[in-house]
Amino acid sequence: MLRTEFGGMCEALADLADLTGDHRYAALARRFLDESLLSPLREHRDVLDGMHANTQIAKAIGYQRLGEIADDPGLRDAARFFWQTVTRHRTFSFGGNSVREHLHPRDDFSSALQSPEGPETCNTYNMLKLGRALFLEQPDAEVLDHYERATVNHILAPSASDAAAGVRRLAPDRLAFALDHTDAPSGEPVTLVPFAGIHDSRYHLYFPLAEPERLQERREQLRAADAAELTLHDRTVDAVAAGEQQPESDHRFAGHDTWSGLTDGQRWRAATGWRSYHLTDRDGTATALQLTHLSDTSAGPTRVLADGHPLGTLTPTPDPEGEEITHTFPLHTDRPAGPVEVRFEAVGPTTTVRLREVRLVSPE
Repeated sequence: MLRTEFGGMCEALADLADLTGDHRYAALARRFLDESLLSPLREHRDVLDGMHANTQIAKAIGYQRLGEIADDPGLRDAARFFWQTVTRHRTFSFGGNSVREHLHPRDDFSSALQSPEGPETCNTYNMLKLGRALFLEQPDAEVLDHYERATVNHILAPSASDAAAGVRRLAPDRLAFALDHTDAPSGEPVTLVPFAGIHDSRYHLYFPLAEPERLQERREQLRAADAAELTLHDRTVDAVAAGEQQPESDHRFAGHDTWSGLTDGQRWRAATGWRSYHLTDRDGTATALQLTHLSDTSAGPTRVLADGHPLGTLTPTPDPEGEEITHTFPLHTDRPAGPVEVRFEAVGPTTTVRLREVRLVSPE
């Protein structure tokens, strides 16, 4: 159970113990202290790379609450270190955190420029909830600064009734700032407005940098990467990110003797048994199954099936450990439109390859 998103069970049981005076609830709350996160936090070690963000935030809230009612300074210190680690090293300027529900590496925010799925307000709400508890225990201006920034720019944004909602209390007029001497057409200044005012727009808050002498080269690299990504996006009929909680849930993940893991910030799923997903091809336009996995010399062959029909076998290669490898299997031409069950099975006693992504694609 502790490997799933079990929500605020620790906090809820700690509240119940506090309300009833029954210490059995506090003992049960301790059963939800996931040591895979708590132990490193006690040692002030950051192991958050690639973790599902809101799962961990709810755990930290539970550490703080149980630490309060049980007078356990170690739990409260772990919760504070978690808050500091997320806000200082994994939070964007407007107060939110994570990309595609997962915490990116603390020294690499680049995924935010590559994915339209950025920070969620549920994450931010829970970080504010944790921050409030920390402040009430020990007043701290750093906690208040984050609380204000995240509330104004992220929590209020989805409920804004007009472009200036949520920021009027900071100034009599709508806030706006200008940046001069930027690379803008006709030398015009770049206007910056409160994040709450553009919450329903597509935007970038962070920009890649390059040395002046490499500027053209960098632009060409970015254009090529964008072109490749857009081409793949246009060909994609449906896709699932293996090892990521929400995408797997959305695609009816099932399996036996299977687990997910993390390598260099990349999530994956492997098995000694099998696992499957249901992808959607409503119009029957998909002609191939494209699979991405990580090289792994300890893995064995992996059988790939679509709707029970074998498509082929993924065979491990001697590539450097952790390198991404992509294979494409043609789908049967007489396959009807509709759902496609894609299944992966271990061949023999070894584990399957570490699968990163499953994608139905149409012709180029």
